[in-house]
Amino acid sequence: MIKILRLVGRMENISALARPGWTAPTPPPAAPKTAAATTVAYTLRLDSTESIAVDALVLALRTEAGRKTLDRSEVIRALLQMTGEDAAVRVLLLRKIAAAG
Repeated sequence: MIKILRLVGRMENISALARPGWTAPTPPPAAPKTAAATTVAYTLRLDSTESIAVDALVLALRTEAGRKTLDRSEVIRALLQMTGEDAAVRVLLLRKIAAAG
């Protein structure tokens, strides 16, 4: 007969757990998902000159905002949100894209 170790440390037959009216204990709630598990990653490839310019911009924005930290992704996310929310920003973006292509 298969034996299991109960939480109290005693051994007993598994058949005893299958008695009438017995139900399995409810499992503990799942741990909350981390940000990495609930987000999608995008990659932005920059050459060294562009990377330096982006870092300088992020540093200037961080200083002007009076923040201790500011991540590139926060800046990019804010720009994308602004493009969807503000027609003037969208027009500027479209002009920049048209000029580059």
